[in-house]
Amino acid sequence: MSKDLDKNIETLKSQNYHNFEVYFGDDMSTDNSAHLIEGLIRDDDRFHLIKHTQKHFSMKNIYRTIEYAKPNDDDIIVLVDGDDRLANENVLALLKKTYEEKKCLMTYGSFSYNGKISRYCKPYPKLVHKTKLYRFFSWRASHLKTFKYSLWKKIPLSSLTLTKKEINRTLFSFLITLRIR
Repeated sequence: MSKDLDKNIETLKSQNYHNFEVYFGDDMSTDNSAHLIEGLIRDDDRFHLIKHTQKHFSMKNIYRTIEYAKPNDDDIIVLVDGDDRLANENVLALLKKTYEEKKCLMTYGSFSYNGKISRYCKPYPKLVHKTKLYRFFSWRASHLKTFKYSLWKKIPLSSLTLTKKEINRTLFSFLITLRIR
């Protein structure tokens, strides 16, 4: 991942919209990522590196990093993986405008890889919105994930992590349904 961080940080620094902060949550990485980030963000006080002292793994790392940032309810949280980058210098300005005009609480987008746009990201059908059965419908959200902090803070950490019982149940379910021919 460390090979992509310079491009990631470069696209963040090049944004036309400047009223933002970036928090990197280092989940005890074993590569050169934290050291590389420190060098790349040294000259810009909008960028912060949080070095966690115990392993959190993905969702808890995100949760703790957002917690560290101490956002306000109206702040827009934008999740960008270390090996990703924003499409162009207007992404944050477009997000800000979208949140203001649509009065939405979250957005999700898609991504491109080697110039090809992913087909993972599609709107949810109206029935899914009406019944709020998002978890029971096929995966639709992908990069770029954004949300208002007021929405995020309603999610307890326990909803973002699996217990050992849930992990074992999932593994057991997988093993029972596995067919070898």
